[in-house]
Amino acid sequence: MRSSIFKISKNSIVFLAIISVLLIGCRDFKEQDLVNSKVSLLSPVDEYKSTNALIIFKWTQVEGARSYLFEIASPSFANGAIIFDSLISVSDSALTSERIELTFFPGNYEWRVKALNSSSSTEYSPVFDFTIDNVVDLSSENVNAVSPIGLSNTIDHTFRWQALFGADSYTVIVRENSWETGATLATATSTLDSVKIPSLKEGAFVWGVRAENATPSFTDYTRTFIEIDTTRPEPSIITFPDQDTISTGSSLTITWAHASPVGAYPTQVLDSIFVYSDSLLTLHKSYNSSALSQLVGDLNSPGKYYCRIKTYDVAGNVSPFSDAKCFVVQ
Repeated sequence: MRSSIFKISKNSIVFLAIISVLLIGCRDFKEQDLVNSKVSLLSPVDEYKSTNALIIFKWTQVEGARSYLFEIASPSFANGAIIFDSLISVSDSALTSERIELTFFPGNYEWRVKALNSSSSTEYSPVFDFTIDNVVDLSSENVNAVSPIGLSNTIDHTFRWQALFGADSYTVIVRENSWETGATLATATSTLDSVKIPSLKEGAFVWGVRAENATPSFTDYTRTFIEIDTTRPEPSIITFPDQDTISTGSSLTITWAHASPVGAYPTQVLDSIFVYSDSLLTLHKSYNSSALSQLVGDLNSPGKYYCRIKTYDVAGNVSPFSDAKCFVVQ
C-alpha cells in the first residue's frame, strides 16, 4: 500500500498481504498456463461515479490462479501514481469472484487486476475508472470510538473518536445502563474528534457517537460501554507480622486482608507491599502481589523493619497506606 487515503474494511472477505505465491510440492506437477486467460472486472464498472466513499471491488476468478495483483492509480495509470498495490493470495477452493472494500477521498481513480501463479500470469485486465464526488454519503460508514472504553475512575471525561472523512460534525449521547432503555444524561456536539462531558456519576453508562454532514447524511451511532468507579479502597489490614514480631531468619512472609470488597471487581486487585529498614521509612524492598501474601527476603541485617501496604482496584483507585507494622530481625 502506498497511500493512507483509504482504509480496508473489516468485512473484506480476503486478507490483503504482500506474500509469495505458494508452490505445489510435487516437482513434476505443471500448473495451468494463464497467458491466454483473462480477468474480467465486475465492480465498480467503468466510469462509475459515487458520493459514497466506500467502494467494493469485484472481479472474476481465473482458473489456475494462485494470486491476483490488484492496483489502483490516481488520477490514472498514465498520468499519476499507483497509490495501492497488493498481491492477494487465494485458496485452492474456487470462489466465484474476488472482493475488496476500500474507502476513498474525493477524486478520480483507475483500477486493474492481473492473475498469477508460480509459472505464468495473465495480462492486466482492461483499466476501469471511477470518481468519488465531494458530497459523501455517510450512511454506510462507522465512527470508531477511541475513549473512554470500559472501566474508569474519573467523572470528567473527554470523549474521543477517529475523525471520519466527509463528516462536518459529530453528536455524542451518554445514557445510563442501556442504550435502548436508559435515561439520557448528556448530549453534546462537536466539529472536532472529541468533546468534554463533565460531572458524570458513578455507575454504568453507554455512550454513542455519530457523524453528520450537510447533505444531509449521517452514520448510525457507534455505542461504547463504560463503567465509572471513583471509590477508593479501604486500607488493607496486615495480619502478619504482629507488632514487634521477632524473626530469626533472613526472610519473612507478610500476610494481609482487604478491609472490604475492593471496587466492582474484587478479584482483580493489586497490592503494593513496602518494607523499610528503619523508622524513617528508608525503603528496603517493594513488591506487587495479588495473593494476599508476600515473602520478603534479604533480611540480613539485625534490627527493626517496618511494613505497610497500598491497595489498587481494577479501576485504578488507590487506598491510603495501611497501618505500619514493625518486626524485629535478630
